[in-house]
Amino acid sequence: MGIWIRLTLRVLMVNDMQGSLKLQLIELETTGDVQENIRRMQNAVNEKAQFVLLPELWNCPYDNTEIRKAAVFGEACRQAMAEAARKNTVWLAGSIPWQDPADGRIYNMAFVFDADGAEVCRYAKTHLMEVHTPHSHYSEAEVFTPGDRFETFETPWGKMGILVCYDIRFPEPARILGDAGIRLLLLPAAFNEAVGRKHWQSLLCARAIENQIFIAGCNPDYAWGKYKAWGHSLVVSPDGVILQEGSGTVTLDLSETDRIRQRMPYRKIRRRDLYDRTGCSVSSTGTVRPDRHTG
Repeated sequence: MGIWIRLTLRVLMVNDMQGSLKLQLIELETTGDVQENIRRMQNAVNEKAQFVLLPELWNCPYDNTEIRKAAVFGEACRQAMAEAARKNTVWLAGSIPWQDPADGRIYNMAFVFDADGAEVCRYAKTHLMEVHTPHSHYSEAEVFTPGDRFETFETPWGKMGILVCYDIRFPEPARILGDAGIRLLLLPAAFNEAVGRKHWQSLLCARAIENQIFIAGCNPDYAWGKYKAWGHSLVVSPDGVILQEGSGTVTLDLSETDRIRQRMPYRKIRRRDLYDRTGCSVSSTGTVRPDRHTG
């Protein structure tokens, strides 16, 4: 009887998944205690959602010393994410410091789990932030090793992709994933207050519009030393409309990507003959044109 009920519920869930997607963003208030962060994460997951997005490094403060400490708990945090997904019957994604047991290198690793708690995707952040000001210098490469590939994964709502924070500043990753057929791009992030105020919304809207995809970006909400998280998590439609800001749940119709792409067929109009070549020549007037003798 119990098995029959579970199977019946699963069929009902699958039928509902084929329609809209209920996506929850959690702006976690991260502390310096990994176990406390696990507790907060698991308590924040809403079982009424279907997909839950956590921030970048949800289990530790954005600080290289804290990141190294948290990397020791990587497997425990991965298991905690799987348990939260399984217990609440939701898909769940977010990034944590992950130390490779083979070589000891630490990656900013995003994990995706399905509603049974099975890992369906892992992606290591490929673009590591580096910033230089008159007063300070910072590089994520001091603690992280960059990944070397992009990832997509199938869901009951269609294909999705995942990037991490600084990756969104570069147009190529989102374009590659968009060309691979994703409908929703997930972005665990940790933009700080100063940069978030200037760039966060513009970057997400631009990537959504130019690739005609939904984008969901989730920042945390806490302060640690000189770092202050921006919050203001966003869900953006394929035509650049902000559908959700901050923590909360939003319902998405991912088939909207098909309607928008049919209405404005960017992919068909793109001039690959002009800008997908390996070499270009520049005239004396400053005009850039493809080099017809290359590629």
